[in-house]
Amino acid sequence: MNSTKRSGRPLRELQTITSAAVTVAELLDGAAVVAGGRRIRVLHCGPKRWNTRAELTTWARALPGHWETVHEYHDSTAPAMSYRNTQGLRVDVLRASQWFGGEPSPVEAANAWRAVSGVLAARFDMPLLATPATTGRELFARTIPNGTQWPILDLATRELIRSESGQGRIAVTNPDGRPIERVVAYDGRLMYAALTWKLPAGEPIVTDRWHNYARGRYKVRFAIPNNYNTGCVCGAAGHEGIGPLAVKSPSGGWEYPSEPGYEGVTWADGAEIHAAMKHGISCNVITGIVWPDEASPLDNWTHRLTKAIGDAQLLGGDGASATTRRNVGRALRALIIHTLGIFHAGGRWVTGAGTIDQIPSDATGVTRQGSVWTWRTHVDRVDMFAHPEWSACVYGRARARMYLAACSVPAADVLGFATDALYLASDPRWRDDGKVGTLRRTKVVEFSEPQWRPQTMTQLYAMVR
Repeated sequence: MNSTKRSGRPLRELQTITSAAVTVAELLDGAAVVAGGRRIRVLHCGPKRWNTRAELTTWARALPGHWETVHEYHDSTAPAMSYRNTQGLRVDVLRASQWFGGEPSPVEAANAWRAVSGVLAARFDMPLLATPATTGRELFARTIPNGTQWPILDLATRELIRSESGQGRIAVTNPDGRPIERVVAYDGRLMYAALTWKLPAGEPIVTDRWHNYARGRYKVRFAIPNNYNTGCVCGAAGHEGIGPLAVKSPSGGWEYPSEPGYEGVTWADGAEIHAAMKHGISCNVITGIVWPDEASPLDNWTHRLTKAIGDAQLLGGDGASATTRRNVGRALRALIIHTLGIFHAGGRWVTGAGTIDQIPSDATGVTRQGSVWTWRTHVDRVDMFAHPEWSACVYGRARARMYLAACSVPAADVLGFATDALYLASDPRWRDDGKVGTLRRTKVVEFSEPQWRPQTMTQLYAMVR
């Protein structure tokens, strides 16, 4: 089976407003006043009114009698709901933080929405859709040359890649070390966009040996050298606490062992294995999947998005504030990250609504609201976005790049990783060349008195707020 370009479809731009309403009833009735009878989108701003999915569900279903739910996706951090009133008005609701992070005010969100709409319309000639993922997916579809296609891997291989490839590295290092006097934050400028070149393509082959320059994923038995903390073949005085490769933890997450003498088995991208071996980690291939061909399916997409970022940095000439420019940058970063997540996804949950006789046999989460029943079903993805080999390759390259960056500074100064961000206790003063993918300093927090190293990512994030 192949993934091919789908025909472009005309997209109508929805009127989009912002609201900091306390209740969903207040939000919907306020939207109805300005909608003029046409479907409207609302970006919900300000503090969340829920902490859990159950609390979100309670909030989202507290409807007045003249409104009903059409669609709902109750993720506590990225919800999406759609409602209709008795006059037929449709209102779509999502959180502004899905696009801009944090808790932007209604004015900040409105300004950023207009700005990002403008820069993307100029580069892709289409309006913003509801979420970064749906927008990025449509933008990608519009950049595929006519007649271009890429084979879709068989289900077993796709599931293997998804299950054995995490995304960004998020972890503190050396949590029991010495006190620190500052936190210096570096992050990669649109890191993922810089790593989409020459991705795996074609039918993979199974191998039991290392292919140095081929695109591949390998199951390896690796070992941390006994002198990893005190000296490295790279010349550094050790890399204590900076594990090279991820292994699955008992809790189902990922951890990065770094203890001298540790031996483990894991799957990793070729870029990660190459980076590990560069720092003295022995890696013996048990089995692997290697692609003899390479392709550039995302190059046109990331090139246009990179140009859009450049456009966003010029918004000051249009009277845009630094806050708006920052929020546009966050929106484009979210668009890239969430679109790669679509390639990695094994399918999607679909919410349905109807009578009790229409509930599918494989439905879950069945609930009743008045005379309407709602349910969720899982649909496997076999379409142009069923390419976890692409996303896994990008994720692996990013983890390898962040590991190499961490190994270039004293190990005691590495506080933690957060996908494309690195937190340090000293400033290496890396040069910012302005290019996509470059690690650039974004924040320095000096403490009035020494602080204990963060024990968790929550503590680390609190230090740099």
